[in-house]
Amino acid sequence: MKKLICIKILRKLKQLKFLITTIRKSFIKRIKSWDKVDTNTLVTILGIILTIGAMFFATNDSRKASKEMSLFLKNFQKNGEELLTNMRENIGEISDITKPLLEKDKKELDEYVKATNFFEAFGISLKPEDYYSRGVDFSYKQQYNLALTAFTKAIELNPNYADAFYNRGVIYGKKGELEKAIKNFDKAISINPNFADAFYGRGNVYGDKRELEKAIQDYDKAITIKPNFSEAFNNRGCAYDDKGESEKAIQDFDRAISININNENAFNNRGNIYFHKGELEKAMEDYAKAISINPNYVKAMRNMGMLYKLKGNKEKARFWLNEALIKKEFLTDKEEEEIKECLKEVGE
Repeated sequence: MKKLICIKILRKLKQLKFLITTIRKSFIKRIKSWDKVDTNTLVTILGIILTIGAMFFATNDSRKASKEMSLFLKNFQKNGEELLTNMRENIGEISDITKPLLEKDKKELDEYVKATNFFEAFGISLKPEDYYSRGVDFSYKQQYNLALTAFTKAIELNPNYADAFYNRGVIYGKKGELEKAIKNFDKAISINPNFADAFYGRGNVYGDKRELEKAIQDYDKAITIKPNFSEAFNNRGCAYDDKGESEKAIQDFDRAISININNENAFNNRGNIYFHKGELEKAMEDYAKAISINPNYVKAMRNMGMLYKLKGNKEKARFWLNEALIKKEFLTDKEEEEIKECLKEVGE
């Protein structure tokens, strides 16, 4: 009886071994034909690798197990490198992390980065652009320290990687490390003297430092390189406004809007100038336009509330201030407190 049971078990093991070998060949074939990666499939493959090894070990064939796993990993690494090459071409390079990304593109980028993590664990060497894409992915997820690590690795592998220096500068700017941001923009510009976004980014940092002349000079350079740079006109307008040169500011906001009719920042900023000049109807029109472009633009909602408060229309003031508070995830703590104080003045 025991002998019969053992014979049945051995038959089942042979059948299972044949099945796993067939699956292994099927997956190798599938890897070669991949043009997209699915991280769930990658994990499944890893499970098959381990199962193959465990199966042969279970039949006391350790040499076979070692040979099979080595062969599988060798093929896996080879085809993994080909897969990453195809994915790099499909994804392309996102040169500026300040630009919005479609959800579809974010998902593709995330899958690509997961694939690089997976293949790196199997000893496949990554290229500078792989670490760069990892930095971009972390940036969109607001995981800024991890983004810095990834951009730094890309720069170590390619010291002339201007986009990596630029985006590392953007991250340092977001973290408030302004001198480090400037150094990275400087480096990006030294590598690529026609890097309009790097001049623009450095101009933004000089603006934050209240070094307005330097900011304007950088915006001038960005606009010279890229004449239809709407945001550069907008931010130069802000610098002129901070200097008290409101007419120059309005001209820049006008130009920004003429280039991009959906530039909500330019409408809001021009509205602010009209507000302070006492031209409330013009200000109202600009705030309304900014909100119509971006229904979550809480700064314009707050400004609209302040405008109606000034006009003595408490009901509409309360409406717009409360609309801004409803979307408080888009507000800074300081802005939220200002709105709450203003609501007390108009009667909550």
